[in-house]
Amino acid sequence: MNSKRLSFEYDYPCETLDEKLVREFVEKKLTSEYGGIFTNYKMEFGSRDVLSESEGLSMLYYLYIKDEVGYRRHYVNVNIFLHKKWNIFMYKNCTMMMY
Repeated sequence: MNSKRLSFEYDYPCETLDEKLVREFVEKKLTSEYGGIFTNYKMEFGSRDVLSESEGLSMLYYLYIKDEVGYRRHYVNVNIFLHKKWNIFMYKNCTMMMY
């Protein structure tokens, strides 16, 4: 991924205090050093699986609050660590452009 920036072509409000508290909890307690959000998908003690659904919701939320660093962290996690068939394809001419 090169250094081009995301283009945010919408106008949403900033996150509320409650949303910020939840985001900080998820970032500090449930997120790996690589950006994956842990889940107890398997019923095993210490299970730390990462689901694509959680990553997708995280990426949408970081777009909502216009946090490019947070978005890119999860974007890289999805494209490097999740199965290749779940890769995000990049298109020019989209609202969110990444080359």
